[in-house]
Amino acid sequence: MNDKKDNQTNDDEKSITGTMERLQRDIERLADAYGGDYTEVLEAYQHAERAANRRARTLERRFLQAKHEAQIANYELRIVKDIIDDIQRGR
Repeated sequence: MNDKKDNQTNDDEKSITGTMERLQRDIERLADAYGGDYTEVLEAYQHAERAANRRARTLERRFLQAKHEAQIANYELRIVKDIIDDIQRGR
């Protein structure tokens, strides 16, 4: 049990280390592109965060709309089944 937990911890640490190394490289690359201006680098990451948040809100609205449509379809299906049952009993 502990081996599995230790392996997961090691995998998590490797993932974090890999992410940190990638970000370090990206920051250096962007700083070079912006002439060493780290304020521009920070603004680029802030812009990316805002864009991701907008996408998330859009997806959340689309999800809620689809969920609402599914609930309506489910409700209509139950009504249709009841109507068909009533029609068939009346024959």
